[in-house]
Amino acid sequence: HGEVVALAFDSKRYVGAQIGIFNPDGDKVGKVSHLRNLEYVVVAGEPATVRRMTAEQFVDAVATLTGNWKPSPAKKIEFDGANLAGVTGGVEQNDLPKGKWIWSTAKAAEGVEPGTSFFRKRIELPDKPTTADVIAVVDNSFVLLVNERNGTAGKNWEEPKFRNLAKRFKQGENLVTVLATNEGSGKNPAGLWLGIRFQFADGSTMDVVSDKSWKVSTDGSDGWSKPEFDDTTWRSASELGGADMAPWGLAKRMKTSGSVLAFGARFRESMQNKTALTTALGRPNREQVTTERLSAATTLQALALTNGEVLSKLIKDGAAVLAEEGGGQQHLAKRVFRAALGRPPNQAESAMLAELIRGDNAAESVEDVLWAVTMLPEFQLIY
Repeated sequence: HGEVVALAFDSKRYVGAQIGIFNPDGDKVGKVSHLRNLEYVVVAGEPATVRRMTAEQFVDAVATLTGNWKPSPAKKIEFDGANLAGVTGGVEQNDLPKGKWIWSTAKAAEGVEPGTSFFRKRIELPDKPTTADVIAVVDNSFVLLVNERNGTAGKNWEEPKFRNLAKRFKQGENLVTVLATNEGSGKNPAGLWLGIRFQFADGSTMDVVSDKSWKVSTDGSDGWSKPEFDDTTWRSASELGGADMAPWGLAKRMKTSGSVLAFGARFRESMQNKTALTTALGRPNREQVTTERLSAATTLQALALTNGEVLSKLIKDGAAVLAEEGGGQQHLAKRVFRAALGRPPNQAESAMLAELIRGDNAAESVEDVLWAVTMLPEFQLIY
């Protein structure tokens, strides 16, 4: 009741008396009255069912809008025996890139003195990838760069790191560099294992793995991570063995990362721990069985949605992801609006967007647009 609807049929106008509202059973339950042009207002009808999104739905909606998802679940999931092919585009959980443990010396698995090794790998790509899923682990720690930009890092060899770095790669030649450190006070095992799976718009895939084709040096000369650096004097990396070799035995942990790989690092909020935001929005403890959640808004929810650190970070990080897409601030603003509300902005909303995107900082402009759109009842309510 009171909702404005736009109607058109073969480019002809129909007056309100000719338009009825019917339920799924075919019973006429309402009527409309002409408002303006092809817009009519519902003046009688069954009340619409409107509810607020749950905490998890709201966070997932923001992630869908920005493309900034959680890359892994809060707790490692073991999919042993599960058939993931039907839900993951045909990617099997065991279908990991076939990488080798490598290091700067051949007997690193037996133990080497603490120190840092520098690895380089040039990769030629036929097109810009739609995904570039990286799984990497180093005993003891590492920092990975793609084309001199931050990629991923880790400090625990028992927990392989996973990240989609598609935005870091481009068509043509790319450079992946890894600064790998073996820590400790005496000789101890050292190694690097890495696998990258690229997927392209045509559905084809390509794997790049750690093997003897990588260049390595123990001397990190200035500019060693730059594409123009001359690495002709660097030696080939030494292959130590497969993922499950001693002393690491990482096959099972790699399988878990493979499951993450299969799901494309897009994990919903229901698979994450509670945050201050989701708690305020009514997410219960997992130990409690609840059949319904409160629908009335609270002061705590208002504070979490307008001044909360968790949502602020979600929107800020999401804006940075969107800004990397390029295309201009006006294009990004309209794209966000359409994705969030399923319609183009009207004249007044277009004027508002124009005000928000003034300035040269695309990320800040998109962040302002995200705040404006995600706070709208049209975004937060489900009709």
